Amino acid sequence: MTTSLGDMFQVTSDKPGLIVDLGNDLSLVTPLNMYAVTKVINFCYGHRLLNYRGKCRFLHGHNGRVEIELSSERLDQRGMVRDFGEIKQVVQTWIDRALDHKMLLCRKDPVLPLLRKFDEPLFVMEANPTAEAIAQLIFEYTASQGFPVTAVRLWETDSSVATYRGAAMRAGRRSARASRGASRRRRSAPRSSSTAA
Repeated sequence: MTTSLGDMFQVTSDKPGLIVDLGNDLSLVTPLNMYAVTKVINFCYGHRLLNYRGKCRFLHGHNGRVEIELSSERLDQRGMVRDFGEIKQVVQTWIDRALDHKMLLCRKDPVLPLLRKFDEPLFVMEANPTAEAIAQLIFEYTASQGFPVTAVRLWETDSSVATYRGAAMRAGRRSARASRGASRRRRSAPRSSSTAA
């Protein structure tokens, strides 16, 4: 079922008659006219979870797949949300350098000194290196590089995926609304154009 919120946003639910109270938080609302592209990057990493009773408390590895979704209400001058080659050049290069074939461990992990002693490749995180925390890490890096990232999905196995959606989507909406408002105010003024991406 799709519920329309005016002419600009919609909420989708698989439960007929579901009432969604968003309050002031529009982070769960999707603009009706939105373009999205997704870049898939594969990498290998190891980790272990602290304060966990299952088998993931032991050092182990994954062949992970990350899906990085970028979204925009408008396409650039090339007709794209963003060029896949740009995402690869920036984000995949960082993942290959920082995360691929590394042990991703929490800074509080007592095994860190031993692994450092043997010069093992490490990436130290503030948080417990869960799939959720790794997805957030990749999201935040992607956003910091100026990409309009809306979601990062980390497939830890073929049947287990964690998704992080962050504030970049909400900020992008506010920015788009502000620019539409400014555009309406400037309609009588002479227009200038820019080819900057």
